[in-house]
Amino acid sequence: MPVTRESVRRKRHAVAAGRRVRMLSMTMSPFPLNTERCRAAGRGFRRLMISIGAGCLLACGLLRAEPLPTPVPEHPYLAFSRKNMERLQARVSDDPHLRTLSESLLAEADRLRREAEKRKERPHRNRDALQVLAFARAMTGDDRYGEALIEWMKAFEFGGKNEEPLRRRNPPWHTGLGAGEACAAFGQAYDAIDDLLTPELRRTFARRLAEEGIIPVLNDWVDGAERIHALDTMGHNWWSALVFEAGVGAIAILREDPRAAGWVARVRDAEAEWLQYAGSVLETKPPSFDENGGFYESIGYADFAMRSHLPFRLAWRDAFGAPPPEYPVLAKIGSFFAHAAYPRDAGQPWSLNFGDSNFATSSGVGTVVLLWGLGYRDDAVRWYLRQYLEHEDAAAKPSKSGRMGSTLEWLLHGPSRRELEAGGKTPNLPLSAIYPSMGWVMMRSSWEPDATLLALKSGFTWNHSHADAGSFMLFHRGRYLLIDSGKCGYADPAYDRYYRQSIAHNVVLFDGRAENPEDTYYGSQHPGQVLHLLDDGGLRYVLADATGPTEATFVRNFRSFLWVDGVVLVIDDLKAYEPGRFEWLLHYRGEGRQRGLDFEVNEDGVRVKVRPLFPQTLPDGGFAADFPECTQLVEKTGLADYDSGQEVPFAAFVAPGEQRRVKFVTAIVPLDGPDDEGPAIERFETKDVNGVRITREGRVTEIWLNLLADGRIRHRNANLVHDGWETDAYLTVITRRASGSAADTDAIERLMVIDGSYLRREGKIVLDSLSKVYLVARRSSDGFDVKLDGQPVINAWLRSAAKPARLVVDGEEAPVEYDAARSLFVVRRRSR
Repeated sequence: MPVTRESVRRKRHAVAAGRRVRMLSMTMSPFPLNTERCRAAGRGFRRLMISIGAGCLLACGLLRAEPLPTPVPEHPYLAFSRKNMERLQARVSDDPHLRTLSESLLAEADRLRREAEKRKERPHRNRDALQVLAFARAMTGDDRYGEALIEWMKAFEFGGKNEEPLRRRNPPWHTGLGAGEACAAFGQAYDAIDDLLTPELRRTFARRLAEEGIIPVLNDWVDGAERIHALDTMGHNWWSALVFEAGVGAIAILREDPRAAGWVARVRDAEAEWLQYAGSVLETKPPSFDENGGFYESIGYADFAMRSHLPFRLAWRDAFGAPPPEYPVLAKIGSFFAHAAYPRDAGQPWSLNFGDSNFATSSGVGTVVLLWGLGYRDDAVRWYLRQYLEHEDAAAKPSKSGRMGSTLEWLLHGPSRRELEAGGKTPNLPLSAIYPSMGWVMMRSSWEPDATLLALKSGFTWNHSHADAGSFMLFHRGRYLLIDSGKCGYADPAYDRYYRQSIAHNVVLFDGRAENPEDTYYGSQHPGQVLHLLDDGGLRYVLADATGPTEATFVRNFRSFLWVDGVVLVIDDLKAYEPGRFEWLLHYRGEGRQRGLDFEVNEDGVRVKVRPLFPQTLPDGGFAADFPECTQLVEKTGLADYDSGQEVPFAAFVAPGEQRRVKFVTAIVPLDGPDDEGPAIERFETKDVNGVRITREGRVTEIWLNLLADGRIRHRNANLVHDGWETDAYLTVITRRASGSAADTDAIERLMVIDGSYLRREGKIVLDSLSKVYLVARRSSDGFDVKLDGQPVINAWLRSAAKPARLVVDGEEAPVEYDAARSLFVVRRRSR
């Protein structure tokens, strides 16, 4: 073809168009391309198609990639930047605790430096080694640490756990857990020693980080051209563990790889999707986060997920000098870990071990340290970290997870002793907390060490969240007494056969079953609920609805927890599809044995009594076979926490005979010393009432369970007449002085009404509310303190012989509206 002016013009236009396409592919498309596959399929054509697609989406307004802030122009700009290390050096010189942590890491760095020569022949995946040597070089300026780090980086292998079996799946998975952490560790190390790298080595390390580390992760988990996973494929922690830490690696090579900016932008945008994932009805998956800051899988996996996520936010801040996008849930996570902690005098706090977690070793300390580094420093965060600082073995040990070790996390991002001591002695949180969308509730006697902590769960079953709807645990006087059975290794057949199933938890079984055993794999389509938390100090209530997860077994499965001045009443309202045997399970630590009417658990002299009250008590005297009408104690055998080879006993309280409907009322009494036997507890009953009377320190509290209000009648109200009182409440709780008259409506010092609209006696109204309420009202010297829950709009009238001088509703002052003719004042709730 002859060369003409027109052919030259067309060629120039084609070259220019190709250049623009390449630029679009680097700046607009956040996804990497597998080099080998591109060569095989035609790299230019594929990039052109992706670029044209991205351009069309941008033009249509469907894809709006926010530009990244300008990064710091010179390495190092991440955790080991000169600015960060100068600040750390000043803090270390001023704080003995931080100095101890620094010295321990430098000692480890010396060991790793001596071992560096071996790395030339022996590949490794020691991510901690990269971090520790990078820290040592940045902290001391000693190039010997940097030279050793280079040798470790040359021998470093990217990838994660169990990748060989993952590759055998269809389609094959190319990355397992740990692959993202490898990107973050290598990227932080690369950034820290940029000045020691030759141009060739710099290119080699950046290329390896991109091709061997970041791209395989993004291809599996992010890139629409290659991706095989959705956000929630593997539970709710895998995506965080892989993608966010790959994002840290991408931030580390922003200056070296023009594709990195697109990768970082994609991870940034996906952060909002992960933090606000709302679950899936069709796939039977729950939201990741509760609106109050909890993470549904467990304490251990909450820490795992957040310790993978937060380093991306820290890297973003360090690289760009500006905070990343803000999300409200992040400010609540510290208080979640605080509410789930049990502080002890004898050592580091324990944590609730619902699901796959360890009560003694799982914690959120790593997450909360990173939150501190990001500026989340409220009283709950200070209090929580102080519990660990006071027991330094928890903070100063090497990494146990393979990510930035706990020692290094605390050094780089955590507080000094002086900063923590500036806070108060308590976390400035209420004694009770509810996490409604994940189904957790915590109630404690105080925030002091070795107090009493009751926790319960009725939420979603799937994966790391066990079949434990309605289960509870109790800590008391520094002991974990009433327990969750825990877990074992995931490859152990006992993991799903026992530990994840209902039998391993403190729940009620009907003919040996509760939840469908398949729910641990497929998920519970109808999760449990926790509702109507009321806390008035000595009187607390919450309702656990476990009907949904156990619907294959129970028509009705409600469990109320009523904490009355140190006595916890567990009230089970149960109905099955046909008559059968009901068993109330109790897992415990220590020694358990029957003493009279009680089953007593004793560990090292710390005791709790468990007394079945309804449907019947335990037999007290003679052989159990002589009392078939009583509740029977049966010893069963389970498996020890983290040791499926060790059998342990647990108890079952078996209701007499075969029934279709039963009420269990069980008193749990934590005891305060060797001579403490707790308050006097009596049971009483009528045709329509199961009643309990508790007498302690000159006061009497009566509890009435209205059997008419258990769903057996419809289109009529549950109108109960009991001992001269009239009410439609499901539960009524009245406290008065022992010397006062039970018939005196003005002798009531404290009143709780659960799902009731009226309470009256002999023409005197004590409660009048058209909407049924969940209410606790306490009389004080100058007025009333009321906690109220129920319908969106409530107008509840309460009795007072004289106009109260003061009214506090749900912690806030309220106007006093008083009807003197009826001796009633009104408590109002308006729809929000």
